[in-house]
Amino acid sequence: MGFMGFGMQSWVYKRCPRKPFSKRGRIPSFSPLPKYSRTIKIKSHVKESKYKYAFFYLIAFISLVFLMKTFTTTFTLYTNNHRRVLLENTKQKDIEAFNFLH
Repeated sequence: MGFMGFGMQSWVYKRCPRKPFSKRGRIPSFSPLPKYSRTIKIKSHVKESKYKYAFFYLIAFISLVFLMKTFTTTFTLYTNNHRRVLLENTKQKDIEAFNFLH
């Protein structure tokens, strides 16, 4: 009886049975906590942080473009070399098959 999840409230176990047809006072729902007072400080705005982040993002973007360029050039060189080797192999196999049929 009276379990609220966080413990018993005092009004639950201080209750007395009421007389029939009598007026009752209000049952307190909770005991209020003290008000929290916080202080607000005004901090100075630092404009340098914007420039630091902008510089960082610019450097990151330039390095990303440089890496993409190098990876795409190496990939295109690899694919061209692979295509050339496959074409030479198919030509060689075609010549061997033609010579076999003669």
